[in-house]
Amino acid sequence: QISADDSYSNFSKLPLARIKKIMKCSPQVQMVAGESPIVLAHTCELFIKEITSAAWSHCTAQGRRMILESDLRAGL
Repeated sequence: QISADDSYSNFSKLPLARIKKIMKCSPQVQMVAGESPIVLAHTCELFIKEITSAAWSHCTAQGRRMILESDLRAGL
C-alpha cells in the first residue's frame, strides 16, 4: 500500500522514465498517465520474481546453486 507521503520514484527498482519511454514507442499511445509506469513497473517486478523463483526451484532440484538459461526456460 502506498501512502500519499511516499515518493513514487523510490517505489520501483526499475527506471520509470525508461518504462514510460517504452510505453510511448507504440504509435497508438500519445500520452501516458502518471501512475501507469508505476503499475507496470510493479507488475514487471512481480513477473521477474516469479520467474526467478521457479528457475531457482528447478536449479536446486538439479543439485546446482547457479541459475542457468535452461532453468529459466523450465521456469516458464
